[in-house]
Amino acid sequence: MDKKIGILTYHRAQNYGALLQAFALQRAVTQEGGNCEIIDYICDKIERDYALPSWKDGRSLSGRLRMLLTGRWQKRSREGFERFRAEMLRQSGPCRMQDIAAVAHDYQILIAGGDQVFNPRGSGWDDAYFLNIDGASAEKYAYAASFGVFLRDECQDPLDDIRECLAKFTALGLRETTAARIMMRMLPAVPVETVLDPVLLLTPEEYRALESDCGQTPGYLLLYAFELTGQMQDTARRISRETGKRILYITNGVRPIRKLHPMRGVGPREFLWLMSHAGGLLTDSFHGAAFAVLFGIPFLTAVKEDDERIPDLLDRLNLKDARLSDAHPSLCDPRNPETIRLLMLERERSRRFLRGLICHEDQ
Repeated sequence: MDKKIGILTYHRAQNYGALLQAFALQRAVTQEGGNCEIIDYICDKIERDYALPSWKDGRSLSGRLRMLLTGRWQKRSREGFERFRAEMLRQSGPCRMQDIAAVAHDYQILIAGGDQVFNPRGSGWDDAYFLNIDGASAEKYAYAASFGVFLRDECQDPLDDIRECLAKFTALGLRETTAARIMMRMLPAVPVETVLDPVLLLTPEEYRALESDCGQTPGYLLLYAFELTGQMQDTARRISRETGKRILYITNGVRPIRKLHPMRGVGPREFLWLMSHAGGLLTDSFHGAAFAVLFGIPFLTAVKEDDERIPDLLDRLNLKDARLSDAHPSLCDPRNPETIRLLMLERERSRRFLRGLICHEDQ
């Protein structure tokens, strides 16, 4: 009888990368022969962080009006996320901290996976994401788990708590090289590997089958940023002048920005269409960079000094020139033969890790 696999990740976040990596991990596990579903875990901190804005949040009449207009577009985006989850994810029944143990009891294998899933700040120190679940007797694994910047500046006490949880894992597949090295030192008895983010395990064709047409002429310059800096705007406008490409900007904001054409109310399917039809990309998002690599889109990505997630991806795939800086003013093309070769090697190694955890009893 096949072992039943439960995946615990940030799938409820209203974030394109979080949802699409959950979808990709479930599909990849299924493709490798696993019988799996996403545990529909409701984390209070994540629910609060992604709650829709209220007009009451504005302190002035104009502020309240902006909240109302922003909320309109965020509501449309949220509806797209909810439909995607309902249509594309195989999920357990919803559960919270007090009843996750009963749900987890149904699985023989548990996988914690995804961007920031091991950064306890993101979940409000909810150790369910470290699979610290009372009564769970399942084999525990991590796949492409990321600590974000947590390991760089935390004191010893939280790390001791994390060590105690992760010591119970059968194997750790981590996304960033630095985190893997630290865990190898902290947990010498637990096998540790670096693996690809789940979104890179699938093919462009698998994502294109999910797209929803946005009605734009392909070949535009796309901006996808959590923090739209002046440098990013200036670079986008310069590239637009040089190439004649129109600039599309994924946002739910209402403030107009010169030369940037807003794409509001974008759900996951529209996000995939905008990515796959872009002629260039400027981003500060890890998953923005990952999809640029996957779709072969020339791109530049802003890199924060204290965050190794994007630099690790660029270093592993020979894309150091994709860093947004004065030294690298032109878009970096990920379709070079060396990057393609490295991506194929990393993808096969990562899928081998998945096959290993699914068939662990046979090894």
